[in-house]
Amino acid sequence: MDAHERDALVAALGEVMELEAAREFFNDPVDAVALRLHDYHDIVTRPMSLSQVLHRLGAGIEKDAGAKGGAQTSEKSSTPLPAPYPSFAAAMDDIRLVWRNCRAYNASPRMAHLRETCDALHEILLAALSKRGVSNIPLPSDLPEEAKKTECFIAEADVPEKYNVFLGEATPYRLLDDFVVCRENDAFATEPVECADAYDRWALENEVMSADDKGFASDAVVDVDGDASRKEGGGEDTRRGPARLAAYGWLAVPDPKTFEPEDDPPVSVSALTESTQAAGLAEEYGEGEDGAFTKKRAKKSSSSRVKVWLPRVLDWSIDYENPQSLWLITPNGWYRALDPSPEYVSLFRAGAQRKFDFATRAVNALKQDPLGSYDDVLPKVLAPPPKPGRPRGRPPKERGDEEKKGGRGRGRGR
Repeated sequence: MDAHERDALVAALGEVMELEAAREFFNDPVDAVALRLHDYHDIVTRPMSLSQVLHRLGAGIEKDAGAKGGAQTSEKSSTPLPAPYPSFAAAMDDIRLVWRNCRAYNASPRMAHLRETCDALHEILLAALSKRGVSNIPLPSDLPEEAKKTECFIAEADVPEKYNVFLGEATPYRLLDDFVVCRENDAFATEPVECADAYDRWALENEVMSADDKGFASDAVVDVDGDASRKEGGGEDTRRGPARLAAYGWLAVPDPKTFEPEDDPPVSVSALTESTQAAGLAEEYGEGEDGAFTKKRAKKSSSSRVKVWLPRVLDWSIDYENPQSLWLITPNGWYRALDPSPEYVSLFRAGAQRKFDFATRAVNALKQDPLGSYDDVLPKVLAPPPKPGRPRGRPPKERGDEEKKGGRGRGRGR
């Protein structure tokens, strides 16, 4: 590790450890027995504390001092020094591990204050490093190369608390904008949203364990015929199934009242459909070289957004309540899919968007007229989706449902 980075980290970590919150929760290793946290080591498989990080950083200083002054420093203590950190990135990984362990064990909504404390202490640490001339913070080492290729900054395990909303459940709800769904081992191999659960359904039908359980390999290729097969005469299992999917995009800070992005006014979730092209909305949409219409993105606050890599997408869902939304589901959260990334628009529009539009129009038609006949409901289901400019997913108000008002008004004939 570079001596300047190490010394700066030692000083910055010292500042953090002097804070009351750090002294109470993060400086020393968690004594699960004394605190009667019987399930702590079931959830936290690799405990870490700030004092342990500082001790290893000190080992590096001792090693350098010993190299300069001989073996004198190594004789000062009878206890062996831990191995010094090989790099600045390794030390930062252990500091992130302290916060991750806290988030993992204190994942319930009522422990949000602890997760917010993690975020605050980490920001203080980064500010202290920047003050000492260290501003180039390495990305988490467990962030896969696919995520780095797409310029993701954080892993799902490091999502700050300000992006979470809890709606009566233990699982956090988040907003994901400019999203892309892809294969987990190829960030540029995009996949339809509606294929998110294909691997798990295939694994269940064929009694194949998931890769998380050290079973079937995660780099499975798509079986074109849709049938699993085995090598003749037994032997090695050569079954193939759909690829497991990942996703990435920009997390937006949600408004706690409306669950819309604080830095982006809502737009219709149906804005990117074929009807948009037919409407010729040149002011809000531009025509690309391939003739496809892409949305002219409004400038959004980059300071409040962060690009995240979601290593595993389990399923997708449609919420028919207000606001009607499309969701991506991971093992650690529900992500409301706002607008697809420009490179993902065409695939999204041809698949999940059409299904979303059709399903929500059917639900809205039945809500308006639960006893309506097939002939009455069908025209509403087949009607074009709402135009851009309306809140995401909310159906347009139909003129026929408005009460007729007397007197002079806009509808008065001329």
